[in-house]
Order: sequence, then C-alpha cells, then structure tokens
Amino acid sequence: MGDEDKVKDLAKVAKEVFLQDTRRIDAGKPELYNLEVEFARTRSNRSLRTLLLVLGFVVVAVGATVFLTVYIQDQNRRISVDISDFEDVTLKDLLSSATKNQDDMDAAKQTLSDTQQEFAAKTKAVTDDTSAQVAVVDAQGLSDVDHTAAVQKLNDAQKVSLAALSAHYSPLIRQQQATIADIQKKIDAYDQQKIDAAKKSEDVLNNQAKLHDLELQKIKNYYEAKLKEADIRYNTDTSLLKENQAKIVQTMADKQKRDVAALVLKYNPVFETDTLKALLASPMSGDASSSLPVLASQLAQGSYIPAGTFDGMQTAVTQRATLYSRIARIPWENSVPSAIGHLDFLDRFLVHSYEGITQKLLQTIHDNEAAIRARDARISDLSAGADQDRLAFEFYASEISENGFVLDARDTDRVAVFVNRSYTVADGDQGLIFRADDEYIGTIRFSVAASGSITGRVVEAVPGKQIQPFDKFLIKKL
Repeated sequence: MGDEDKVKDLAKVAKEVFLQDTRRIDAGKPELYNLEVEFARTRSNRSLRTLLLVLGFVVVAVGATVFLTVYIQDQNRRISVDISDFEDVTLKDLLSSATKNQDDMDAAKQTLSDTQQEFAAKTKAVTDDTSAQVAVVDAQGLSDVDHTAAVQKLNDAQKVSLAALSAHYSPLIRQQQATIADIQKKIDAYDQQKIDAAKKSEDVLNNQAKLHDLELQKIKNYYEAKLKEADIRYNTDTSLLKENQAKIVQTMADKQKRDVAALVLKYNPVFETDTLKALLASPMSGDASSSLPVLASQLAQGSYIPAGTFDGMQTAVTQRATLYSRIARIPWENSVPSAIGHLDFLDRFLVHSYEGITQKLLQTIHDNEAAIRARDARISDLSAGADQDRLAFEFYASEISENGFVLDARDTDRVAVFVNRSYTVADGDQGLIFRADDEYIGTIRFSVAASGSITGRVVEAVPGKQIQPFDKFLIKKL
C-alpha cells in the first residue's frame, strides 16, 4: 500500500513535469491585436466596410482562440501516463526539481520575450499612427507656421504616448529580468552531484519520457502550425487594414485639398473680366501722399471750416491706414492682394486729389477776396465820384426841367438813365426819348431793381437814329 501511495504521488508529479510545456503554451499565447486602440485616433475616417472587417476579424480571432484553448485542454485530459518504471522517489524529486527550474526559466524567458514584443509592437503602432496623422497634415496645404505647429503637436503627443508605454512596460521588463536572474541562481546553486547520481538511473525513465516527449512534440508542432497560420492570417488582415487605412487617408487628403482649394477660391477669387484685369494691371502711379496738416493750417487761418473738423478727418485717415495695413498682412491669393493694393492706392490718391482741389479752391478764394477788396475800394472811389456826378446831373436836370436823360445806351437791354428825383418811376413805365423838343428818337421800358436802381430796355427806335447820352425822356405811366 505504501508503494501505491508513492506511485500515486509520483503520477501527480509526473503530470506536473510532463504538462509544463502545455501550460507554457497556454501562458504564452499572443495578445490579440486591438484594432480599436490602433485606430482610436482615426475613427472619424473609417468607413462602414472597414468597421465590419475589423469586427469580423475580432470575432474570428476570439473564436479561434477559444477553440484552441478547449482543444488543448481536451488533449491534455486524454494523455495517459504509465509510471510503473518509477522506483526511486529520490530520483523523481531530483529530476522534477531540475525540470521545474528549467521549465520556469523557459517560461520566464518566453514571458520576457512576449512583453518585449508587445512593447515594441505598441511603440511601432504609436509611431505609425503619428506618421499617418502627419501625412494628413501634409495634405492639408497649411502655411509653414501652422504646419510646423500641427506637426509639433503630433510629435509631442507621440512623446507622451511613448513615455506612458515606457512607464508601463519598463517595470514589467525589469521585474521579469529579475525573475530570470533568480531562477538562474537556483539552477546554478543546484547540487550537481545529485544530478550526476540521478542520471545513473535515468534510463528507467527514458522510454516513457521519450514516448511522452514525442506525443508532446506532435501536439506542440500541431498547435505551433495553427498559431503560425493564425499569425499569417493576422498579418494579412493587418496589411489589408493598413492598406485600406492608407487609401482612406489619401482619399480624405485629396478631398480636403479640393475643399481647401474651393474655399480659397471662394474668398480669394480670380477676376476674369477685361475691365478688372486691365484695372489690376494698371500701374499705381501718381502722388498719393497726404497734406492734411498743411491744408488744415491754411483753412484754419481763414476760419473756413469749424474748429476740430480736420482733427476728425486726420483720425479717420490714420484709422483707415491702420485697417489697410492689417488686412494687407493676411495671406490673400489670386486677384485679392492686387485688388487690396489698388484700393489702398486709389483711396489715398483720391484723398490727395481732393486735397489738391481744396488747395486750389482756397487759392481761388484768396484771389477773389483780394479782387473783392480791390473792387470795394474802387466802388468806394466811384461812389465818391458818383455823388459828385449825381449832384451835377440833378443840377442839370433842374435847369432843363426834364424828367430825366440817358447816360449810356450802348447796351440796348440795359440802358443807363438818370431820373430827376422830383419824379417817380415804376417798374414797366415807359420813357419817350427826344433829342430836341420835337425830335423823337425812340421808346424805352423802365426796370426798377429791388435796390432802387433804374435801367431801361429799348422797345422802339426810329430808323436811322441812335440813342445818345443826354437824350431827354418823358416818363409815360402805364
């Protein structure tokens, strides 16, 4: 009975020894490729077809994994172990310890390798995603400053993601490396003499171990082939997805270029009419400098404008120049820059032209004022002489006892007359002109201005006779 218990214990231990590799297969299965993480930043670009492909791949991968796991467990349950040849428990313990240490070392190395591959794969995914986004930015046609800023932002985000991956995986890698070092110490410290002694009895186990190894190798080869086939399918699907992603990115980039070009053309049109083309091609020649300060000083001296008017005009000119300067710094395209430049020049040219016109008008005003002053002086002199002439005319009119007489008849529509103050003349009255008492010359019609001045217009003239100064007239009331 004691041997039976030992055999049962030995069977349990043998199962642990022989099934180490199968457990390692389960423990070392690859992590599924998470498409949602890989394309999280480009979800807005995916199509329904791409989403269905991704979901289909995930379902197939999960189903394959579940199937392989169940199948391995079923195969493990069917393995029969015959341990009738185990007679030395000490030999079993030695071999079990040595095999366990070696299996632990293999498992630890496999775990370290898987972690490093996972770290490298996720790092590559981050860099690939950043490269794809940089390609999208390159296709947007941004200015150098905006392009540099966008690329720098993507590079900064990549650095943050890589730093987060490093912060997560570096401790795991160091921990797994430490585990490998500890196992190596156990292997190095193991009593080599006991192993040599145990090897003398190793032939007892060789046949059963070889049979088990062959069976295990067949299972291992089978599942390695399955895993390799799954890996090939995974790589194929990944390549297809990357190709589709590149096509989507290129399609969106092309569409974005077209949209940007249309948007640029909408707000930066090309002027096609002959009139506008000729206008934009015309040279911006002519003086467009401002002389408002000089003009303001000249007008202020004569009090021709209200105080402060030119201050407001100067402020408006300054503000207009500020706005044009800011608008001109915008990176316009097509016909807009030339149109803005011509508008600026035409505005300044018109202001300068109006300033020139105002200065000429101001000079005319000054000249007219000087002429008016000269005329007033002359009128004043003439008024003094006229008073003297009027006195003489009144004396002459009283001496000849006439209603009045002609002074100047050269302009038949405006005959200058002198009317004796003893008589009144209304507008429309007539004057019968005589040279001698019985020599009729003609007839004039009087016109009385609001100022009281009286002129006449010839309405009848005797043929062959001409009205002359000092011809007398007789007032005929109507």
